[in-house]
Amino acid sequence: MPGTAWANAFLSARALCYSVASAILTIIMIGEQIILRYFDQNLQMESILPRSGRVVRIVASEDWGDDWHLVKLDEPFSYLFEPTKQDEEAETACRERLDVAHVLIKSRWQGVSIQSVEPTSVFVLLVPDISVFDEETFYAKQLVFVCWGMVNKALQK
Repeated sequence: MPGTAWANAFLSARALCYSVASAILTIIMIGEQIILRYFDQNLQMESILPRSGRVVRIVASEDWGDDWHLVKLDEPFSYLFEPTKQDEEAETACRERLDVAHVLIKSRWQGVSIQSVEPTSVFVLLVPDISVFDEETFYAKQLVFVCWGMVNKALQK
């Protein structure tokens, strides 16, 4: 049917436009200065945040999807990793101090990007070793989920 072919072509073109727009927004976001504030789930992070940083890379994880933003913090911090009951069941779980210069963030709100000037709720993962991104595949569970945060672009001076 001619109408069906036209509709399919329209939907394909629309999907392509969305992909191109998403790619452009991703490229624009690299280099952006952001402010990360504490929101919930870990009181230790409440005393560490807010922090500012710059988006240096966009990555996709095999287990938790795409649109993760790797942020290089302006001021690194130390974090005392305390294993939870679930972590303690693993033989390798131990209490340790992590030196953190990068965090990985992703919007918690489906369909909402962190590219807005408005604050956006995000997952916050610590990246104690940036070499995790040297591998072809990356799994978010390799990192330490620490809290929920709120992020927005820093206003330019």
